[in-house]
Amino acid sequence: MARKLASLEAQFLYGHFSLTYKFTEGVNVIFGNNGGGKTTLLNILANALNGQFNQFAFLDFSKINIEFDDGRTISISKFREQEFDSEEIISVSLDDDVLFSIPVSRVSAEYSDLSKIYLDLIEYELPYVIYFPAYRTLYDYLNLTSGEDHQMLSAFSPVINFPSLKEIEEQLRKESKSTTVSTETIMFIESVNKFFENKKLKLNLGSTVAPFELVYDDNKVSRQLTSLSSGERQITTILYAVSQAKQGGIVLVDEPEISLHLEWQRKILRVISSLFQPEQIIACTHSPVIGADFELKELDFRFVGR
Repeated sequence: MARKLASLEAQFLYGHFSLTYKFTEGVNVIFGNNGGGKTTLLNILANALNGQFNQFAFLDFSKINIEFDDGRTISISKFREQEFDSEEIISVSLDDDVLFSIPVSRVSAEYSDLSKIYLDLIEYELPYVIYFPAYRTLYDYLNLTSGEDHQMLSAFSPVINFPSLKEIEEQLRKESKSTTVSTETIMFIESVNKFFENKKLKLNLGSTVAPFELVYDDNKVSRQLTSLSSGERQITTILYAVSQAKQGGIVLVDEPEISLHLEWQRKILRVISSLFQPEQIIACTHSPVIGADFELKELDFRFVGR
């Protein structure tokens, strides 16, 4: 069974505050004020668990410890070997074994070598991670036609690879040419239709004219996902990405409430959980409604702040 997260400790973030958080199995909802470090916590986890150690060159911190439920720990440090040295060093360790230690100035030049370190870490069965940044981060990206990785907002923001609406449309057209529908697509359509209130997404096998349609309650039809509202676009892209992902890892999601009605906020994590079957969900939010579809025994809802 894949490892789960047990705790995270980050010292002297941005030179003036620290974070400590203990995770539980199941659904972790982290509630807090603006500037309390919620997004930074998710960015640390996404970059570390996806092997993007080069990103830590762009974060001001002294030491980060990520502990798993079996006691193993990934430690990331940034320091100067001598008090008056101008060059900072980044060091990454697994338990007591140093995986690498190099000057910050060489991080970009040695990016391929750092990626190989992540391949070495796979031997230790690190959990598979799927990361959803806040929708305001994705807003422009979701309208791009390219499927390439994109870096958004700050230099420390995790690299994301997220389906645009046009890419989803292309995949639905491709699938409609088959004689059968994949299990992943069936799950996606069923899940997204749980949210749509006055319309349903329909896949038409064998149709070249209308491979997919949004059929409204008044029988009007749209053949473009761009006709969806901002909240519907958010739900569509998130649920499509989850339906296509490898099952059973850790979901990291930042401010899932953005653009969503209260009822959708309440059930979004439950639907993600049903699709993905995750070991853990870690969601950062400003909304006390997030996670309300879970029973209290399934949910850990805590405040984090400076």
